[in-house]
Amino acid sequence: MKSLPTNYISASITDPPYNYEFIGHKWNNPEIQRRLDKINTKESKTLVKNIPYGSGLAGGVRNKRWYERNRENILDYEKWCFEWGQELFRICKPGATVLVFNSTRTVAHIQVAL
Repeated sequence: MKSLPTNYISASITDPPYNYEFIGHKWNNPEIQRRLDKINTKESKTLVKNIPYGSGLAGGVRNKRWYERNRENILDYEKWCFEWGQELFRICKPGATVLVFNSTRTVAHIQVAL
């Protein structure tokens, strides 16, 4: 987007990463792997094997450390969305239509960032 001139586009449709496992960044990947490692043992009594991040199905108790780590992750994600959002608004003509797809889990963070 940085190579495009200001007020260049009339519409944009974007589908950014949903903060589930963001292109090799830290977002969610270590936690997903930790949970999968925990349930992929013979001793595990967990029936659900495809566990979405944050579901609490196999991660035990969400303690203060979990919330702090998750909060840092969310703030990093919002910062990243803000950065590309600033560039998007720069290249949009006044009155341009912008559609941003996202998940119910992270849509509020996209709204805050934009």
